[in-house]
Amino acid sequence: PVGDSNVTAALLGVQGRAFSGSSHGVRTSPNPVSAGEAAALVAKLEQELLPPPPAWLPPLLAAPGCRVVGFGERTSIFALAASIPTAGEAGPGEGARLTPASVWAAVERSLGKSDAEMAKATGADSLHDEEDLVLPKLLILHTIMRRLGVDGGGDVRTLGD
Repeated sequence: PVGDSNVTAALLGVQGRAFSGSSHGVRTSPNPVSAGEAAALVAKLEQELLPPPPAWLPPLLAAPGCRVVGFGERTSIFALAASIPTAGEAGPGEGARLTPASVWAAVERSLGKSDAEMAKATGADSLHDEEDLVLPKLLILHTIMRRLGVDGGGDVRTLGD
């Protein structure tokens, strides 16, 4: 499986740094991340880290009327992508339609920022002390959407099993 911790470790590897910590608590932050580092991580995701989709998935995604919905709690990749502000305004929020273009715009707005700058730009409460995971999560989401040909999806907040 590919998750935020091993993608963060891969991004730190691109930067020539080592990952320490875990998915919760204190861990090495990759921030600030340059555009070149983000592009290198996307290439690594596409070429090495992400497995090919199962054969049954692309036809389902291409079916007329197919809707893609991302669900998770407040720190999920979908909630994060919906919370990144656009041009000084609040993020689109829960229920937002997420597209590869909107997720990439969130990536671009997050490049070059330290953890503190990331928290300030988004409102510290919205990131829940996960400023270091913003770009790894956004880059996973964008790469998967592109790989699967998903032109958009929604964010539904939920918690529990």
